[in-house]
Amino acid sequence: KGDNFVGTEGLARDITAQLALEEDREELLYMLTHDIKNPISAILFIIYMMRDGTISENRYGEYYDKIEKACNGVVRLVEGFLDYKKFEFGSVNLEKARVNICRLLRDVARTYSSEAKAKGKNITVNGEDCEGPCANGKLVIEVDEKYFQRVIENLLTNAIKFTPKGG
Repeated sequence: KGDNFVGTEGLARDITAQLALEEDREELLYMLTHDIKNPISAILFIIYMMRDGTISENRYGEYYDKIEKACNGVVRLVEGFLDYKKFEFGSVNLEKARVNICRLLRDVARTYSSEAKAKGKNITVNGEDCEGPCANGKLVIEVDEKYFQRVIENLLTNAIKFTPKGG
């Protein structure tokens, strides 16, 4: 009563991990929107140049390929984000199968070789003539091919982006 302190009751909780997760999400969304904006801007720029005649009709095929590549890049980004959310919620169903890794690596290398060459880099896949399990390119692993290929593509595109010229 009066001026006498009786006590206090409360609840304390450490939200450091939650704040870090929110910060990571914000950074991911920023990177995602930035990475989607770049190819869309390139597509629009090509369309404007086609429309105003800066690009002649005999070069349309070349630019259609660039537009397709940019669109596929946006699709991969969106799929990657959706997969991230699936992993976050634990709702990913891996479909493991036997995959010839040498074939997969050669296919991915073929897909990104022009991008690498444009940046002064080369992609080389070794193993076709080695001995042992990879003899004649037949090294087989059991993985979810879609996710494994995405990992390889991410590693390769990062290498292309961040390796010094000539590497």
